[in-house]
Amino acid sequence: MKTYFFVLGTHPAISIAEIFVVLKNILGKTKFDYQTSEEILLINTEEKLDLLYLQNKLGGTIKIGEIFKTISLNLLKPELLSELYISNEKQDNKNIIGLSPYQLSETKLPQLKKVAFTMKKLLKKEGVSSRIVFNEDRALTSVQVDKNNLLKKGAEFVLVFDEKQVHIGFTKSVQNFELWNRVDFGRPERDDKSGILPPKLARIILNLGNVQTETKLLDPFCGSGTVLTEAMRLGVKKIKGSDFSAKAISDSQKNIDWLKDQMWFNNISEKVELFKHDATFPFSTEKQDAIIAEGYLGPSRPTHKTDFRKINSDLTNLFNKTIPNLLSALEKNGQIVLIVPESIKFSIKKSGAKQIAPLPEKLLQKFSKHLSEQGNLIYSRPNARVVREILLIAQ
Repeated sequence: MKTYFFVLGTHPAISIAEIFVVLKNILGKTKFDYQTSEEILLINTEEKLDLLYLQNKLGGTIKIGEIFKTISLNLLKPELLSELYISNEKQDNKNIIGLSPYQLSETKLPQLKKVAFTMKKLLKKEGVSSRIVFNEDRALTSVQVDKNNLLKKGAEFVLVFDEKQVHIGFTKSVQNFELWNRVDFGRPERDDKSGILPPKLARIILNLGNVQTETKLLDPFCGSGTVLTEAMRLGVKKIKGSDFSAKAISDSQKNIDWLKDQMWFNNISEKVELFKHDATFPFSTEKQDAIIAEGYLGPSRPTHKTDFRKINSDLTNLFNKTIPNLLSALEKNGQIVLIVPESIKFSIKKSGAKQIAPLPEKLLQKFSKHLSEQGNLIYSRPNARVVREILLIAQ
């Protein structure tokens, strides 16, 4: 049995939901056990996982690695860490070693720091030159892991604490923050007036919809094409995007063309079909396996004169008209993942659709503060004008 860890993003319920969909697709009928907190998810499985593949595929996971040893808390000694490092990760030249605790109270961090620097002395006695990277108040970020070359010139210890045990592992991959920044801020068209869907969130909702290379995909609110370009990066072969706005179609095409020209992306899809269409009217295209989109979220720059009650009423009417058309455009076993404003209190059941639970039942209560009143995943950022609600819908 192997144990892997997944360090979760700022929206842990969303991260876990995405991981579960991707793992179930990879593992098929092979079962896996798990335990989780708001910081980290541990997965136990008989199968060997391709951690670099998972890191590149997932949008909501910060780090991934493997647990090598689980011990009682009182057995966590510098001698053990030194031995684990030498036997698993030792480099020929100077070793840069990070230490990241999870689920550990701040009062115990100084004690852990002492363990880390005693380990450094023990390594020196074994002829291993090292430098320790340690935060005084928290685990290392993916940026710190990358900038300190921990995965190339040393290692990052990840220590996952619970009441009686500590799980000791090594990070094997971190989220490529530079690439995600290129995808987001390098593209030529970013229309903040109509709202900007973060590429990571676009990737997440594609994964929540279990979109694969052979999936027939439609984004009926394509905007500037963020879902479309993330689908291209996933290698999806049959991609369609529509919007009622001619500017949105033009922006999407420019971003698609830009992505095709980037030399740092390999194996992206080349063909995307764009067409102008108002989603409140029926679609005449062939039925789709997955419909993945962020719907209209309302005006991006409301003022003190903005009538929010009317906006919410208009948005509710928009989605009441749209979702039956999306269901009609969906294959029998297809799925819709649609982002709407949380404030409209839209009811999936009243629309005649089936609501898909985003998490296993035992986690719904544990992560209830990260769910809407209807039990859907919610996504928000500091100072954001709108809270996004992620609807998972089937026929």
